[in-house]
Amino acid sequence: MQDAKWRRPPRGRGLVLMAGGLALLGLTACDLVTGTDPPEEARVELTGSGVEAPVEIIISNSFVPQGMAENILLVEADTAFVELPFEGVYPFGESRQFLVQVPSPEDHDPTLAIRVLIDGRESHFQEQVMDGGLLQFHYTRW
Repeated sequence: MQDAKWRRPPRGRGLVLMAGGLALLGLTACDLVTGTDPPEEARVELTGSGVEAPVEIIISNSFVPQGMAENILLVEADTAFVELPFEGVYPFGESRQFLVQVPSPEDHDPTLAIRVLIDGRESHFQEQVMDGGLLQFHYTRW
């Protein structure tokens, strides 16, 4: 009679454990599925014409998308007023999220353009007349 501690586990159980272990490894610093590391920084370039005053810019690494892409619940954010042209570099940190919003100035309608680069590669470009609109880009990598 075999000792109970040496019994072979049922077939398939090892595969489930292995799959669970791989899923857990996929959540670590290196993404095993895509073979790429998590993003380190986002660079934001903001330019425009017809700008009469500093432009508001909102940056966040803590937000929750709400349904449609335009609806974002900000959990925590930094707001600044910047002169154009503007360039800022922002670390991702642990969040793996990045959001930038540029609301339309209230007193005039300039043309603004935003370019966002993630780790040096262009991820987003948008240019528009700011007649009550919003320039926005958000990136989330889980």
